[in-house]
Parts: sequence; C-alpha cells; structure tokens
Amino acid sequence: MFAWLRRLFGGAATASKSVLLSKTPARPADHDLRPVLDERYLAMRHAMAAGDRDAILALLTGDFVSEDLDGRTRTGLGMADAVAALDIDRSQRTAVTTLTFIAVEGDEAVVRQRYQMTTTERNPYLPEALWTQSCDRWRRVGDTWLLARSTTEKREIVKNGRRRFEARPDPADPSIVSIGIEGPAG
Repeated sequence: MFAWLRRLFGGAATASKSVLLSKTPARPADHDLRPVLDERYLAMRHAMAAGDRDAILALLTGDFVSEDLDGRTRTGLGMADAVAALDIDRSQRTAVTTLTFIAVEGDEAVVRQRYQMTTTERNPYLPEALWTQSCDRWRRVGDTWLLARSTTEKREIVKNGRRRFEARPDPADPSIVSIGIEGPAG
C-alpha cells in the first residue's frame, strides 16, 4: 500500500490517505464570504511579511490559539512575537493563500486554507519552500472577522535539498495515522 510514496522518497512510508500538498492543486471554495476572508488572509500575510506584531494581533481574537502538528499551542501574542523575531529577508519570499472550504454558522466560520511560500533567500534555518493546510476558525466581532484558532493539519517543507511531509492524525478516522516522510526534494 502507498508504494508511490515509498518510490517518491526512496524509503519506507507510513500508510496514510494523505498526499503531498505540492503535487495537488488547491481549488478555491465557492462561498459568498470568500472575498472578505481572502482580504483578511492577505492582511495577515502582509503583517507577517512585515514582521509587524501589532498588525498581526489586530487580526486575531484576544483568545486566539495556534496549534501545530504535534498539538503544541501558542497564544496570539506568542505567535506574533515569534513571527516578529524571525531573522529572515522577507523581501525574498513569495506567499499565496487559497481558501478551499468555508462553512458559516452565525458569527463563526470554519475555513480550510492552503498556504504556499517560496523564497530565494539562502538561510540554513529557512525552508526554500513550504506548503501547509490548516483548519481555521474565524469569529465575527461587530462587522469584522477575526481569527480565533488555527490548527495545522499538514505541512510539507523543502529545506537543504530534502523534502519532508507531515500530517496530523485524524481522530475521526483511526486508519489515518500520523505520517512523517522525508526524501530528496526532486
């Protein structure tokens, strides 16, 4: 099973229903709220690209939580401080966010988004390419949508000529296991 993953990486692969994010196109969701949320994600990308802590915090609820693949969490302040502290040349990176699923109930929205970043900077701590898929929860406060939670579901990184793909286990489907695959970037 999943022999294509073993062939791709030249090694053993843990069984999973996941596929590489870099090899599957992200298709935008068809939803009336998408233009509004596209603007919010664009504002977040600009704030992060500028390392602007206050602009990042302005897009988050006060109880914002970010959860990574391993279940570690960060508050909005912790996330904004970490982004602002990055020692990178932000002018050499390009990023795109695609909203692939949107569901709204009252003042809450659940969004699945795909993020892709590439850079020409050669920094031993920064990947040359990054793809993530996250499930985000937005909350409408007055007339403004603020990000309340972001949970990373999948991540693919190309760094120093190596590709690494990781996915979160799916508690609703025990057949989907945590996966971590590493191999050549090509």
